[in-house]
Amino acid sequence: MRLHLRILSLIAAIILAHSLAHATLYEVTMTANSYSPDYLNLQVGDSVRWNNQSGDDRFMTTMSGEFTSGRMAPNTSYTRRMTTGSFNITDILNQSIHQMIDVGTSTDLTWTELAIPMFNLPQQDVFFTDSLHGWLANYMGVHRTTNGGQSWSLTEFSDEGSLSLYFLNNSLGYSTGRDGFTYRTTDGGVTWNYLYTPGEGLTDIVFTDSLHGWACGEDGMHPRTSNGGTTWQAAPQVHGIFETGIDFIDNQTGWMCGNRGRIWHSTDGGATWNVQTEQNDFNIIFNSMDMWDAQTGVAVGTDGMVYRTSNGGANWVTGASGTARDIFKVVMTSAMNAWMCGDSGLVARSFDGGATWTQLATPCFFRFNSVHFTDPANGYFCTANGRVFHYADSVEAPPPWHYPAEVARPADGNWFPIQDPNNYPNPFNPTTNIEFDLSTASTVKLEVFDMLGRSVAVLANGAFPSGRHTATFDANNMSSGMYFYQLTSGPKPSRAK
Repeated sequence: MRLHLRILSLIAAIILAHSLAHATLYEVTMTANSYSPDYLNLQVGDSVRWNNQSGDDRFMTTMSGEFTSGRMAPNTSYTRRMTTGSFNITDILNQSIHQMIDVGTSTDLTWTELAIPMFNLPQQDVFFTDSLHGWLANYMGVHRTTNGGQSWSLTEFSDEGSLSLYFLNNSLGYSTGRDGFTYRTTDGGVTWNYLYTPGEGLTDIVFTDSLHGWACGEDGMHPRTSNGGTTWQAAPQVHGIFETGIDFIDNQTGWMCGNRGRIWHSTDGGATWNVQTEQNDFNIIFNSMDMWDAQTGVAVGTDGMVYRTSNGGANWVTGASGTARDIFKVVMTSAMNAWMCGDSGLVARSFDGGATWTQLATPCFFRFNSVHFTDPANGYFCTANGRVFHYADSVEAPPPWHYPAEVARPADGNWFPIQDPNNYPNPFNPTTNIEFDLSTASTVKLEVFDMLGRSVAVLANGAFPSGRHTATFDANNMSSGMYFYQLTSGPKPSRAK
């Protein structure tokens, strides 16, 4: 055993010497009004030397207190070997000077950092409507950009700032905040009009059109409006309950999440709510949820908690998040694709409706507070230390499960269309019928798969004449959840769920 330990120690020493041999020393010049360069992305083990050429004393420190140079006289320097992390650096003697250093983070070109609206100002929410128009919610109010984040303008609010944003287009948007206020803009955030909202600490807001909107927050407050926010109808207060996320897919159907692991559902426009799932622990909190349609959605929360549904919330089942970090926001870009972000630089994505997640290397180790996608390929993230990132999705997602009006080819080589198959009822319990039309006779295979891609049933496999055909899928002995069927007749299948 001693021999083994010595060999391992020698190997470790060689590896350490190798890494140090390739470490880089970065020089930073401290002037009267700046650090140059003001941003560095380093590898673990790299060093930075700050050289005071300002002509005055300097006192460099990180905003979170990880390290400090102490007082530096003119023409002196301070050197530090860097460890993993993201560091906001300023000067105690001149706090208008700032520098950002990321160590051990991703340098993936799919990440682009946008201009920082205000150094170290926590950004609570982000919303973009296209590649140019975007907004950020923070404790001062709302920042806006019309040039893709190259520059930002602030509209200050007189109360405790903004927590949540929702925009219907480049002009019309809404914001809520800690004092229960709601603001509306009709000019893209240049000006905001105060709207009275009966509530305190509204954490989320959503609109389905220019008239119908809902908000949620502390003490069980979830007011709703049917006139664009001019007036709001309050729900009864429930002390000890707070709601964190709300989503509606139309003017009648919505979901809401909050503490005690609760998810509520409404089918009457938010007039009444029924609990779909809950846990008897006030510290178990869903922080965010997103429904793609009436059946499919994901909710996320504390300690890496992920729940998903494929039947409108009749059943919520756990997903494998792969993390114990708190998750603060989730968005779905399709019925199968979802993104989430959270503590300590967490960003992850799912290709299977939230069942499993893959974590991404990120350019920042600070907490990601929110994410918004304008389309499946372009996402925007904001952090607790005031940074904003654009992510251009370069990963080719799995193909969609359903191709309408597919073209198939029978054995004789003649091409013909398989008309769009459909199933009824959907959702179902425990049986459903799958219909498909053939414009000419052909060999057809109809197969059913579960969420993990495993074949669970073959409903048809053979020669069929032209015309309409029906196959019955019986899931009586199977677990509840989402299933997919694949109709094959030629080189490309037609899939649906």
